Parts: sequence; C-alpha cells; structure tokens
Amino acid sequence: EPECAALAIQYHINRDQSQISHPMLLPTNIEDDEKNEFGEPRFRKGTKYILVDAGGGTVDVACHEILGADGEYGVKEVLAPSGGPWGSCYIDEKFIAMLKEIFSAEWMEEFRREKPSQYLELLREFEKQKKTFFDEKSAKK
Repeated sequence: EPECAALAIQYHINRDQSQISHPMLLPTNIEDDEKNEFGEPRFRKGTKYILVDAGGGTVDVACHEILGADGEYGVKEVLAPSGGPWGSCYIDEKFIAMLKEIFSAEWMEEFRREKPSQYLELLREFEKQKKTFFDEKSAKK
C-alpha cells in the first residue's frame, strides 16, 4: 500500500508539479538548481524519503528511494516498512468507551438499539470533528 501511494505522488509530481505544494509531500534541504519553475523541490532519481500512511486502522511507515528519472516511475525500499495499530478507529473506540463511562454501557447500548439513526449521527459528527480538529479555520470558531 505505501508503494502505491509513492507511485501516485510521483505521477502527480511528474504530471503537474504545481499541484503538489504541501511541504509534507516534498523533500527538504534541496538546492536551488533542483527546484522547478515554481520554486518547489522535485523528486529526482536517488531521492530518499519517508512516507507515512495514517489510515483508519493502522499507520504504516516506509522509507523509499526514487528509481526513475524525471517522467519515469519506480521506488525501492531503503528500510523495511513498519507501523502499527495506531489508526483513527482507535480514537473512535476510546470515544465510545468514554460515552459508556459517562452514560453507562447499558444506556449507550439502549441508545444504539432504540435510536440507531441518532446514534449513527453522533458517530458521524464525531468523525467530522476529528477530521477538522487541527484545521485553522475550525480552531478560530
């Protein structure tokens, strides 16, 4: 899976460098002659980087090296991938456990069973808040 993400990023960089402008997606400590016309660094053959794939159930960390020259695609592992069960679903589990502590497990089970649409709405709203927790716009509200 991390290799697929790496190739997708390479594809977007090669297709239109201006679309990949987030500093978390770009290599650092790049000399001026290794930047494109927008002043953004390019992945070049031999560039090594760390890719972090933070999913719902796991977080995977991979270290790759670019094999292809400009316009070509390919990566190889520099180090064996690692990771663990640190995905966002564990935040959901802790949230539900907290609600059970506050309202009791029995009450939460009854709420889930008797009012399933409201229960799902609660979980959807929590998921929405998780996604915007570090968003500057939501922090100013």
